[in-house]
This record gives sequence, structure tokens and C-alpha cells, in this order.
Amino acid sequence: MKLNRYYLGLGSNEDARLTHIQTAIFELNEQQINVLSCSTLYENEAQGFSGKVFYNACIAVDTHLSSRELLQRCLSLELSHGRARTHTSTTYQDRPLDIDLLFGPETLNDSDLTLPHPRMAQRRFVLEPLREVAAALNDRQHLDEIELLLSQCRDDSMLSPVNIRLLCSYTDLWKNSEMVVIEGCIGVGKTSLCNQLAVRYSIDTHLERFESNPYLSHFYQDPEAYALPTELHFLADRQQALHELNERKGIVADYHISKSALFAQLNLNPQDLALFNRFYSWSKKLTKAPALYVLLDAPVEQLEKRIKQRARSYESQIDSAYLERIRLAYLKGHTSEEAQLVIDTAHLDFVNEQADFDRICDQINRLLLAQRLTNHKLA
Repeated sequence: MKLNRYYLGLGSNEDARLTHIQTAIFELNEQQINVLSCSTLYENEAQGFSGKVFYNACIAVDTHLSSRELLQRCLSLELSHGRARTHTSTTYQDRPLDIDLLFGPETLNDSDLTLPHPRMAQRRFVLEPLREVAAALNDRQHLDEIELLLSQCRDDSMLSPVNIRLLCSYTDLWKNSEMVVIEGCIGVGKTSLCNQLAVRYSIDTHLERFESNPYLSHFYQDPEAYALPTELHFLADRQQALHELNERKGIVADYHISKSALFAQLNLNPQDLALFNRFYSWSKKLTKAPALYVLLDAPVEQLEKRIKQRARSYESQIDSAYLERIRLAYLKGHTSEEAQLVIDTAHLDFVNEQADFDRICDQINRLLLAQRLTNHKLA
């Protein structure tokens, strides 16, 4: 089937303008549409009516969809973002999302679709970002046409670049984000989820190596005697590994430095805890906070079942009371302090059920995007 190249214009002047535009790009990219390039995001005054200020951008996409199929996808997406097109209205209106087909593989002049777009020659807020995208793809044919239209355009309105780069896909979002941490009690599935996220979004994992701690198996046999060396060894390993990752992006990890504080509180006597905290305070200062902290939770019965299935020898002596203490410590200590997303996995099987994994991805992606926009003080 032939692959078709289209150029689209996106705009919004209601509610969270940037959120509408960036999310729409991500959603297009997951609907048999490959978003190839995004322009600069521009801010400009409404034209043709007295309305709120717009954000506008252009993108290029490749797809096997026909022009009308792509149009229907765009109209459905507008509707899902809250836009209600009224066929009886003859005036422009504010809108949460507007998606226009600008160029396509064919010329059309029908009542429901005209290609190239009949009014883009009058709109600098379309032509300027459109030129950027065509130039990025070295599309000489369309670039020459756009340059000619710009030279003839009488629209002298001002366009103000917005200080954020639009991304083409959720994969780009993950690759441009600081570390995402997936935590939770022993056996909750954090490492499995990390591995699945890494495959879906082509990012790297950073996973804890329990086997490298020589005190761990002794701790489960004699907690009182081996708690301090066990926790200090974990702290040293975690701090060193995480410090080396401070400047890297596109990583999902199954622990963070705060895990050491949580287990120290559970396992150490007051005297040993005081000594441990001196080292922990220093380690925490050297470790960068994650972009997003996700806490997974599950009932102890499920945790025990998963622990038994993976059959790690050093976990064979963990009892249900200790698991419950860890679980409650995560919920009490991290929900208020760090966890930006708490996911109850009691009725989820994200390893074997695609729909469950998709649901978790949707939740994380929404927060990752919100975090990106917050960092740029935009919405």
C-alpha cells in the first residue's frame, strides 16, 4: 500500500492550548500515522474574529490512510478534545483544537475537502511553520511553493515563538524526560513494568542488582545482625549508580535513593539508624530527583504468589508480616512525599494483558507531559 505524505496545521486558543496541540500530535502518531517533524510553536492573535490568543504549529506525517480517512481521524480528534463544529455557523469561533490538512499527495476541490488548503496563502501563522517543516524534510517541491506564497502573503501579523519544542511521539517524550522511577513492595512487578516500558518507548532501564549485595541472604536469616551492613551496602551501590545517571535522559529505573531510607526505617535499631542517616543525607544531596515517581501497590497475597513464582533463593524466608510492613511503609512514606502516581495493581495484569499495560502507559504519559509543561511554565 502506498505511503502518503501530508502537511497538517494545528491550532488552539482555549483552555490548555499547548496540552491540546501536543497531545493531539501524540494521538495522531498512534493512529496508523507517523509524525515525521514538528515546527516551532507560535503564538499569535486571532484572525477574522475577536477571540483569544492562539498557539499554532505545523507537522508533516506519513500514512497509508487516504485524504478523507485522514480528515476523519482529524475531525474525530478535534471532537475528543471538546471541539463542536457547527455547520450552520458562518463565523470563526474559539476552539480547543483545530486540525487542517494543508498539503497532500493529491489535488482535491470537493465540498468537504480542498487540497491544498484554500486559505493557507492568506495566513502567515500557517505558512511560517509550514516552511520550517518542509525545510526540515528537505521537501524542495513544497518548500518552493511555500516560499512563493509567503512572498505574496499580505498578512503582516506578528508571530511569537513559544519556548518549548514540540515532540513527535510518546517515545520522544520519554527520551527527552529525566529518569522515571517505578517503585513498590517486593514482588509488586516494578522490574517487569520497567522492562515493558523500555521496549515500548525504546529507552534504557536501570535495574537494581540484589545479587551483588553479599549481606542480603544473611539478613533474611538473621535480620538483627545483618541489617546495618545490608542497608549500607545497598545505599552505597544506589548512590554511586544513580549519581552516574544524573545527567542522562530516557531511563526508567526500579528504585531510587529514597528506597534506602524506607528500608532503614523498617530494619535498623535507633542507634544504627542514626549512623545510617548520616550517610544517607549526604547520598541524597548527590542524587537528582526523578521526573516522575510511580508507586505500584498490591495485596500481600498477590505479592507472595509472585515471589514464589520467581523463586529467588534469598527471598524464600520473607514472611507476610514483613511484606505488609514494607507495603504500608511505601504507602505512608511515599504517597505524600514523592509518589506522583500510585497504581493499585490488584486487578491488573500488565504483563499478560495488553489493555492493562496500555492503561498504565496512558496514566504515566499524561503525567510526564504535564511535568514537561510545568517545567516550561506552559500549558
